[in-house]
Amino acid sequence: MYRHLARTLNTCTRLNNVLCRQQQEQSHFLRNVVAYNNNTFMTRSILIRSLMNTTHVLQAPTSNKGMSRPRRDEEITSRFITFIDDKGQVLEQRARLDDVLHSFDRSQYFLMEVQPGKTPVCRLFDKKAMFEKQKQKKKTKQTNPEAVVKEIVFGWNVSEHDMEHKLGRAKQFLEKGNKVKIEITTKKGQQRLDKQEKIQVIERVAEHLNDYKSTKKADFIQGGNCVLQYEKK
Repeated sequence: MYRHLARTLNTCTRLNNVLCRQQQEQSHFLRNVVAYNNNTFMTRSILIRSLMNTTHVLQAPTSNKGMSRPRRDEEITSRFITFIDDKGQVLEQRARLDDVLHSFDRSQYFLMEVQPGKTPVCRLFDKKAMFEKQKQKKKTKQTNPEAVVKEIVFGWNVSEHDMEHKLGRAKQFLEKGNKVKIEITTKKGQQRLDKQEKIQVIERVAEHLNDYKSTKKADFIQGGNCVLQYEKK
């Protein structure tokens, strides 16, 4: 009888151990399932955010920030615009951009956004006329002599030969329409001249440039230097 009870007890103990192991395995499996679901949810969230960010990047810009000129043609982002022709006349207060872009010769004109806004003001410009205007403006800027002042510098003790050479360059600048600033300086190591001798040097300069207009009389500045300025008559 006791042996039978002992065997029964051992059997129950083994069954209990098996059940415990099964419960542990089930618990571990459930934890893995929960972790997998959490990871899947996080992965999906990251993927969705990435897609949203990508969509935001691919959206058309809403301003011309960073552009060196106003928007033109397809660069204009608004669906509706106030349309002005190349003569400056308002043709339509609220025109559909696509319709406007198909209404003129694209090889001859372009549409430019002249006033940004919810319904931007856009004007038609002749490409050839605009190109010629920009070309002329650039050429004028590069060749406008009035904006250029050439400088010639020499010392009070300059020799006649050196003065002729330097003032010869000044004459070349003046003939091109430039203004010329002449500065006579006191250089280290050279003999200092008195006021009368300096006036004689200035008179020699004036004699060489007698055919040109003096726009600034001899002006003595700090350090005993003198500045003169000439331009073409």
